[in-house]
Amino acid sequence: MSEMQKVEADVYAETAVIQLLSDIFLGIAYFDVDTMQKNVSLACAGDAPEDLRTIKVEVANYLLSNFGVMFMGLIINEDFRDTFVEAVSIEIALDNKDPEFIKGIRKSMASKFDKPSKGNFVVNLGNFNENIYRKVTSKISDSFKRVEKYNDAIDSLANELDERAMMDIGFCFSNFMYLFRAFSKDPVFFDYTRKVIRSVKDTLSL
Repeated sequence: MSEMQKVEADVYAETAVIQLLSDIFLGIAYFDVDTMQKNVSLACAGDAPEDLRTIKVEVANYLLSNFGVMFMGLIINEDFRDTFVEAVSIEIALDNKDPEFIKGIRKSMASKFDKPSKGNFVVNLGNFNENIYRKVTSKISDSFKRVEKYNDAIDSLANELDERAMMDIGFCFSNFMYLFRAFSKDPVFFDYTRKVIRSVKDTLSL
């Protein structure tokens, strides 16, 4: 099938992704279902080129393995949330720019710490792959188990989040494919995320 041919999202894939994000961020994020459905489409062959659905396996594994710590950071650190919002907003804005402009922006995002990948993972929600879904959810679940001793403290801080914070978190993860692009295409943003995660882990001795 040609990359230019539209591939509709698999109904199981769409339901699984929306339900997963809703469960993870229950009570701390305001989600926009229409935006989430658009992002599901952007995760399908045909609605977005393969390049925008591709991420280094090392980056994907790191983010999934540290999802629980990242979750904590988003609750605790307003600057961390603001950086996520900015990264997602930039990716959304680039949708309307010409290729040469985008090329220049990507060049400015280059990082000296960026290393060649040993492989890539390509997202395609046009086909629901239960095996991949289980691996992803298992990694996320394991990441939360590693921080579970701080659950009470995190729940207490989560209850103090204001409307803006919940809107910001909802914005970032409603636009999960644009956040995916930020992690994939903006090494500076990924380096910053790793720095914050490392700081949280050091502080909490994780």
